[in-house]
Amino acid sequence: MLSVACGTGSIQGSHDLYFIKSGYSGPLVIIFGQETGVRTKLENVSSVFEFPDNGELLVQEPAVYKVDDESFYFVADKGEHIPIARLYNPSLLRDPGPLKKSFNEVSTNDETPYIMGGEMGTFNVRGKSIHFRTYLVGNRSRGEEFAQRLMLKMTEIQNSFQNQ
Repeated sequence: MLSVACGTGSIQGSHDLYFIKSGYSGPLVIIFGQETGVRTKLENVSSVFEFPDNGELLVQEPAVYKVDDESFYFVADKGEHIPIARLYNPSLLRDPGPLKKSFNEVSTNDETPYIMGGEMGTFNVRGKSIHFRTYLVGNRSRGEEFAQRLMLKMTEIQNSFQNQ
């Protein structure tokens, strides 16, 4: 069973930075609390998440429920960090801050890549709760396609945990 929750929380003053290979589009998934996962890097008061090419990141740290305190960047071949704007639902986010746009502000035909989502969820494997966070990277015009790809990816991840 897969459950998803939207919510906010805190990480004791931290700001999360997410780095994604330039040109990537599709689902991003962070699986928390994994012994075989990587340790997130810390830079100043920021936790740094560097996604592999497949968009699935296993980390050792436990899940933290929050939505707003994040910045996303494409990483170009030469290491340049290119900010990615975030699309949000105005009924869920009161203070959007810089680099955030409401879904109402962006045309459904807009081809600009954005970050969407940020939902937390849990699935259970043999009595153990596996916590995850999901995002979508892509343009608004392909939002439905990306949402379907995310559901397929989550099914694959759940199945891989069941088969371990």
